[in-house]
Amino acid sequence: MQSRLGRLRVVVLVFALSPHVCAATQPPGSMAEIGKAVAKSLPLYYERYDTIEAVQCDSQPSVTVGHLKGYRVLVRLARRECVNCAQQQQVQPRSKGSQRLEEARQREVYITKASHVDLVLFPAEQLVPRDTRARIPWKTVEQEYYAKPVCMGQGWGYTWFARTTIPWQEQIRERLGLTGGDDRLSLLAEGLAVKDGPCCATAFACAIFLPKAGDAAVPYILHAISTHRQSVTPEMFEALGRIHTGKATAALRRLYADEQFRNGAASGLVIQPYRKAAKSEYLDMLRRQEWVEQAAAACVQFRWREAMPVLREVCAKPKYWD
Repeated sequence: MQSRLGRLRVVVLVFALSPHVCAATQPPGSMAEIGKAVAKSLPLYYERYDTIEAVQCDSQPSVTVGHLKGYRVLVRLARRECVNCAQQQQVQPRSKGSQRLEEARQREVYITKASHVDLVLFPAEQLVPRDTRARIPWKTVEQEYYAKPVCMGQGWGYTWFARTTIPWQEQIRERLGLTGGDDRLSLLAEGLAVKDGPCCATAFACAIFLPKAGDAAVPYILHAISTHRQSVTPEMFEALGRIHTGKATAALRRLYADEQFRNGAASGLVIQPYRKAAKSEYLDMLRRQEWVEQAAAACVQFRWREAMPVLREVCAKPKYWD
């Protein structure tokens, strides 16, 4: 009996040490692999960069925070931008247009603009509190857009921290399968109020990411609107308008009833598909002759006969012509 138990213990020990079982626990990735993966996960779908590359991938820990030792990975995104494009220069007279255009092109001056993702990774066996982000010696690097330190969670055998833009950290976490870390929806809602770059780049991107969470994002967006009551951004209402659920519709209707937020809420309500539950709001838009095209389309779609006299009034006495 004892010999059988002994053989059983040996079999269990051999099985436990076999490669098949050990493979269940993913070994930490190298910094070079991680740098390539991060570079591949960027940029956002509508962004254009000439080069995206990992310019630093530590082979040994180079970041010390107290007793913690971390690896740095620095990814650089760069693009060339013309500061005096030929189209912006005077190329008259017309008779010599092609020659003038060629001369203008020769005078074009290009500059390079860059942004960075500064990552610091600690091996998973180290217990790393989230507030370590504030004590990491971040690199002083060029950034085109608003960047902040973030705990990105765990994955690939490490705990990740980064100083980068809010949209980029979200896309990296999503595409590389990181878990935990700072509240992603809270960060994206914070980004809705950021006014940076052309067309408020951070807010625009956050308004695209947030609706993916559906109803879970609604309270975060409402909190952002309430917090920035005197400086709300169009992207806050756009994010809410991209969520086509009963909860989001109810929130937009409540905001529409507030004079301060009426136009913003209307901009969210007119994002298709239209909402049958917002009948009174669409009719009110017609009466005010605001968002007339979209409100009229909603009335036609849902066959609301109550809109007929209002539409006749709009046609008889238009406030303005497009």
